[in-house]
Amino acid sequence: MKYKKASIFMISILCLLSACNANEVSQEEEKTGDAVEEVIPVNENQHKLKDGQYFAEVDTHTSNWREIVDVEVVHGKIKKITFNAVNQEATDYKRSQNEQKESESDNKTDNGWEEQLQLLEDYLLKNQDSILTLTKETIQPIEGLTIDPLPFIELLQRALKTDPIQTGAYQDGRYFTTINDEQNKTKHTINLLVHHGYIIAAHWDTTIPSDLNLTEEEQSYVDQWNEQANLLEQHLIQLQDPTQITFNEENKTADISGVTIEVHQFIELATKALAGGPLLD
Repeated sequence: MKYKKASIFMISILCLLSACNANEVSQEEEKTGDAVEEVIPVNENQHKLKDGQYFAEVDTHTSNWREIVDVEVVHGKIKKITFNAVNQEATDYKRSQNEQKESESDNKTDNGWEEQLQLLEDYLLKNQDSILTLTKETIQPIEGLTIDPLPFIELLQRALKTDPIQTGAYQDGRYFTTINDEQNKTKHTINLLVHHGYIIAAHWDTTIPSDLNLTEEEQSYVDQWNEQANLLEQHLIQLQDPTQITFNEENKTADISGVTIEVHQFIELATKALAGGPLLD
């Protein structure tokens, strides 16, 4: 019996010692884990970037142009940044126009718009780890840059805070069609620009005879029509499918606040243009 009591006593001591050792090891592991977390820095920019194509555009036109940005990410790093702009008529990209003008011009004393964008793109590629945190106060001066870089940087930041885009349903390019209204002696046209398979610009227009003198009331209606046409264009860009715009027996829609004009012609033009495919260069 004494032997058993002694054995039980020794076993109890050993268990107590083992528990203490285990507790010390556990505490040591926690300390080690904390130390590792403090040592390894977290890159707030790179861990959010998935491989793929990123895209963003500003909401409204500025001086007839609306800026866009394309970003390509490979292996978590930004490989290419391309800034551009599309015109309000949905017929062209500003960068392609500037490249043509600059190639025809002999005046090379100042950097053109396209060249300045290249300077900004190069700067951002070299400093891409800090892109998401760049502000007006933290961006360094860029030699040769005279345009304001902040709107472009904010547009780039907006693109990178979204997921990579998937290619849309349409073929890239410019789309156009027209319908003649012989009864009213007018011509109705639509221009669309498709980028990455998505409609990014639209312009619906109606031309009237140049010799037609409009009354003040008629001119006021034309101005209102243009404003409502702009709302329709933006709605199409959001929907991406003209056939999804609903209308009633009077050809009016309740889908868009502020639009009271007839919309069936706009839907017909957009549908016809997209069905015909992009124009050949």
